[in-house]
Amino acid sequence: MNKIWMSIALGMITFASACGPDCQTTCEKLYAQGGECEFTSAGDQFGEKNFSRCTETCESALLTPGAAGDYNPQEKTPSSQSIELENDQQAALWMDCVQEKSCELLKTSGGRFCAPIW
Repeated sequence: MNKIWMSIALGMITFASACGPDCQTTCEKLYAQGGECEFTSAGDQFGEKNFSRCTETCESALLTPGAAGDYNPQEKTPSSQSIELENDQQAALWMDCVQEKSCELLKTSGGRFCAPIW
């Protein structure tokens, strides 16, 4: 896809998501320093790497049309299970889930809601 079409597609996604959560606000909630949740991991003390991974994964999924399939972020997922956002429907469900859950609920041990959280 050339750069012009990529810009148009990202602009449409931004416009379409103006009424609800978007990748930027969702990832900020999870990883931004001074944000709501401030998730960190080893080697990413300030959440910068995870924030970048989050936004890139989310935006990439939004560019891929598809059905949610078996993906349900409202179900608790064991932390040992790897979840990837594969398409626009999964990304939309994921963003809605993150926005409606409290940070405490997102950080529960023994599994997580709204997977993936890196």
